[in-house]
Amino acid sequence: MYEPSRPAQEARIGAARAHFFDNGNAPTELLSTPIMRSWTRCRSTGLDASVPVEFEPIGRARQVECGERHEELRRIAEPAATRLASAVIAARHMVLITDADGIVVSALGDASRVSRTLQLLARQGVDVSERAIGTNSMGTALRERAPVAVTGAEHYCQTNGRLVCMAAPLFLPDGKIAGTIDVTGDYDNSAPPLAAPVIGAARMIEIGLFLATQRDKLLLQFAWDTTDLASKDAGWLAFDDLGQLTGATSTARLLLGLGDGTIHAQFESLFHQSFCVPLRALSKDAPIQLRTPHGFVFAARVLRAGMDEPVLAAEARQLPSPINGTGSHEEHIACASTGASTTLRQMSAHHAREMVEAEGGNKLRAALRLGISRSTLYRLLLSTGENY
Repeated sequence: MYEPSRPAQEARIGAARAHFFDNGNAPTELLSTPIMRSWTRCRSTGLDASVPVEFEPIGRARQVECGERHEELRRIAEPAATRLASAVIAARHMVLITDADGIVVSALGDASRVSRTLQLLARQGVDVSERAIGTNSMGTALRERAPVAVTGAEHYCQTNGRLVCMAAPLFLPDGKIAGTIDVTGDYDNSAPPLAAPVIGAARMIEIGLFLATQRDKLLLQFAWDTTDLASKDAGWLAFDDLGQLTGATSTARLLLGLGDGTIHAQFESLFHQSFCVPLRALSKDAPIQLRTPHGFVFAARVLRAGMDEPVLAAEARQLPSPINGTGSHEEHIACASTGASTTLRQMSAHHAREMVEAEGGNKLRAALRLGISRSTLYRLLLSTGENY
């Protein structure tokens, strides 16, 4: 993201600014397309690049409302952001988390070691959207829906030309943006490579947001190889009991070639297999293979959401297989299309009832045998509509 020769970089950006502010555009070899689009947006709003940026926080009442509304975003994002801040603290950088409107909701790092400009920027409640402070990594990443690096005078406003920054958007399972994670430092300092750690942190946060919003769903974690299943390079999909897609991480969308918006899809339209295949995998503690209609083959792991993390795998191993034997592909399709398959919730509830009966009605012993909490067992039993 950062050119090795700072004088050459400054000369290139200086020439781009001269072209843009004198002629209204800049040659593509002088300026990246995302930065060019951002400059054009800033100019169209009447933003004056020469006016000093004040970095004024939003009003106190709005700050309180914003803090309450984004409490979960902050809770999920701050562990990864804290690790990122520890990695860049020696380079005198700050780590910022914003919401989807570009309002800073969290700032981490040692503010005493950075410039006054960065101190003013890195405060909760500051609006860092393009409309407020011009081209910058956070505001521009929100508009571009992609990671963005902005160095020195690539910032539209001259005040921000003293900074260097890298941000990545944080996507929700429905494709909407929750906010951004960003590393910003003073341009006077040597900038460490920021793209990989920022994008990596964004992926980890995105998985956290995904898991927090897809409770009681069947989760599919998939990658090109089984060795990648436990890494941030794996994609995540969530399905309801009938195989309807309810959420996807941006990595999953990338791996499957899906668009940015809400996806209305069934499992069978994404993979050349019946939804019975992942349902059966719940009873096994082993990866499966999934094939797309285009012929790509992925390694996958099937999990059950809505359970405490320590007992997730234990309960998955206890669930019965919805199909006896391997069965043909045609039989799997028929199972899903005719309604002969048992849904995930029905399977779980049926197995829970059997275990309670086997334990003579003792729900505590049944829960221990299932490897789940007693409250989870009660929820499963109540889902059957019977009085327990």
